Amino acid sequence: MKKFLLSGLLCVVVVFANAQNEKQVADSNNMFAFEFYKHVDAGKNNVFYSPFSITTAMAMAQTGARNETYRQISHVMHFNSLPKKFMGGIENLVNAVEKDTLTDTANHVVISLANSIWLADSLKVKPTYAELMTNIYHAKSTKVSFADTNTRNVINNWVGVKTNGKIKNLIPQAILNPSTRMVLVNAIYFNARWETPFSKQYTLQKSFYISKHDSVTADMMHITNNYLYYEDKDLQAVQMPYKGNSLSMIVLLPKGIKAALNKMESLLDEKYYNRILDSMSTKKVKLSLPKFKTTDEFQLKDVLSKIGMPIPFTPNADFSSLTDESLCIDKVIHKAFIDVVESGTEAAAATAVVVRTSMVVSPKSLVMFNANHPFVFVIRDNATGCILFMGKIMNPLN
Repeated sequence: MKKFLLSGLLCVVVVFANAQNEKQVADSNNMFAFEFYKHVDAGKNNVFYSPFSITTAMAMAQTGARNETYRQISHVMHFNSLPKKFMGGIENLVNAVEKDTLTDTANHVVISLANSIWLADSLKVKPTYAELMTNIYHAKSTKVSFADTNTRNVINNWVGVKTNGKIKNLIPQAILNPSTRMVLVNAIYFNARWETPFSKQYTLQKSFYISKHDSVTADMMHITNNYLYYEDKDLQAVQMPYKGNSLSMIVLLPKGIKAALNKMESLLDEKYYNRILDSMSTKKVKLSLPKFKTTDEFQLKDVLSKIGMPIPFTPNADFSSLTDESLCIDKVIHKAFIDVVESGTEAAAATAVVVRTSMVVSPKSLVMFNANHPFVFVIRDNATGCILFMGKIMNPLN
């Protein structure tokens, strides 16, 4: 039987909920976040992605899978550590996001998300799957012709609108064709001000050391403030809250450049990350951080296959909970954008799955935190701990 293409495009879902299932979904997302990071071969390039965008994309695909296809997606995405009522956790997360005030004008926080499904005119989707996409992901379905080259523009324009124009041309040319049967799209846009903004008058051009003997001149922001802080022999970590304290950025700074960064990255996993968070205490920090803006894009098929998910990309894939047609994943495309300045952070992300067919200040002295060399960072939802975005800055000018 001929294999058709099922395409899925997704961005990020933001989590603001406290129920146990929701916390378990967030924990699984975070495990995947660090596992994926270890498989990103970036060299000297910056890295930025949304693990929860990818998690949501694959959850939507897994909903239509059966047998070994279902098991492999569950294993790689760490869904297998969740109770059988996993979908309830996802549903609660999505519902919580939509019920909460997504645009907090008082705190200058904007979070918007949207899901959509683009179906080939002749594709017959099983009612149960369609209901789950509507009820769990609140995804609007639209019938299209994938033989029409303008369909790519229509979907890309939808993503652009939902990400405030920050994610452009998510689907490259020659990805969609008459064999494409379905595209699942999830988009997120995030814009938040720091709880304590940097003052522009203290932004100075300083050296940022890419390596021991190689540096660039970057706009370094400076502030002295009380932050949650952690330090051990390998790294320093600081947590910088956004307005309202529901979201924060955590910067992980190795104590050195190349060798120190490599060591920190080798140690960095969900357990170490959680230990860092649990061990943080409030200190007065003299913080220096570069302004940076970066866009990153990934083709995830090889990475996901390598870490234990090969079958969904082959003709042996089983997506029979979605349709009676024979489908397999062709590509998973992820694209993300971030801009960090004195006032705050703007970020957006998109993932495309293309399937064929209480704070007490320490009395200790001022802590110096000078991020003038490569560092890792995450943006998290504080209520659930869910990592929404993660990245590495090797060069703030790139």
